[in-house]
Amino acid sequence: MALAVAKAESGLNTNAIHKNYNGTTDFGIFQVNSIHSQKVNGNLNSLFDPETNIRIAKQIRDGSGWGAWVAYRNKKYLLYLEK
Repeated sequence: MALAVAKAESGLNTNAIHKNYNGTTDFGIFQVNSIHSQKVNGNLNSLFDPETNIRIAKQIRDGSGWGAWVAYRNKKYLLYLEK
């Protein structure tokens, strides 16, 4: 599930950036949103590090489930599930 979500969100691009209509920005493999900056002590550039990005994504998932990701909500991740 995690790999499918990451592929749908960023194509596994560690340097992926997406600016959202609400003024926030998504970073890295899991497209972690800038609203989670406190999880990286304000250092959003650290979200380009795959290990950090995955660790923070797991914290988010553990706290609020997969619904935090657009690719899960719109079911795009289904295209990347292993069959």
